[in-house]
Amino acid sequence: MNRIAAWLLIAANLLFLFGTLHWLPDTVAVHFDGQGRPDNWMTRDTHALFMTALLVFLPGTFLVIPALVTRLPARWINVPHHSYWTAPERRPALQRLLTDWCAQMATLMGLFMLIIQVLTLIANRSVPVRLDTTAVLASMALFLVLTLALVARLFRQLRPAR
Repeated sequence: MNRIAAWLLIAANLLFLFGTLHWLPDTVAVHFDGQGRPDNWMTRDTHALFMTALLVFLPGTFLVIPALVTRLPARWINVPHHSYWTAPERRPALQRLLTDWCAQMATLMGLFMLIIQVLTLIANRSVPVRLDTTAVLASMALFLVLTLALVARLFRQLRPAR
């Protein structure tokens, strides 16, 4: 279920990008200083290409990583309690655990990227162009807190069974 949510968010991000692309100016502000003023721009086409790659690659990477667990030699897998989790009888459980965790991270990243896309669109449609830095910082803080919570939960789940 988590993987489906992650893929749906990747699709939603791409739909949002291409559905709102015509609302962006020919030259898109893509980077902003601490006060929300633009300090770097891209053409709309370059922005679309760059964002497509970013929106698929970042969360998509999390969806591919778990598949490597069954294919990589144990020495290449870096998890707490390595010998416990890389034992042949526990590798499937490790893969399930990492598949679920990575899907949650991909979903979280997809949500964060969607928020950033919305804020960037709003900034580029305002006169003068200005990013709402408070909203960006709040989004980043929430993303960080939720990421830390997911990491903490993963480490708890990786404790060997007694």
